[in-house]
Amino acid sequence: MSHDDLATFTRRSADRAEIRFERELPHPRERVWHALTDPGEQQHWFPCRIEGELLPGARLRFVFPEGEMKDTAGEVLAADRPGLLAFRWGTDVLRFELTPHDGGCRLVFTHAMDVGDHPTPSARTAAGWDGCLAQLSARLDGRDVPSATERWAERNAVYVKRFAEQ
Repeated sequence: MSHDDLATFTRRSADRAEIRFERELPHPRERVWHALTDPGEQQHWFPCRIEGELLPGARLRFVFPEGEMKDTAGEVLAADRPGLLAFRWGTDVLRFELTPHDGGCRLVFTHAMDVGDHPTPSARTAAGWDGCLAQLSARLDGRDVPSATERWAERNAVYVKRFAEQ
């Protein structure tokens, strides 16, 4: 994991923060948009199944395989093909922005969440998304998709240290 690929952590208030990732992808926005929004593609990188239409205002349901976590409700906040997808997942807000960049596109992914007084929950979340984005990138590149949990503990430790310093 290079330093450039690490997420940033910004505390927005005493109990809200935002994790931000930027990835330069050598793929057109339409292709990345498809990977972000198509259920058949999401299953290769997103941590759960998203049920519902990706239209502004539509209700969503996040369903984990084999009930490993409780299903959660959400809502589409924005969907502007092929540049912006934002939705609420419980109390969290996920935002995917795609802009043209060097023949491909830049993905900026942010996760706004409740954090309380300690960065550790944010570090766990960042480590998880780090793995998911690696899966997304591998899928787009046509490479074998690595396990999202592969190297999770190592990434989590890096993020705990990094976020404590911010």
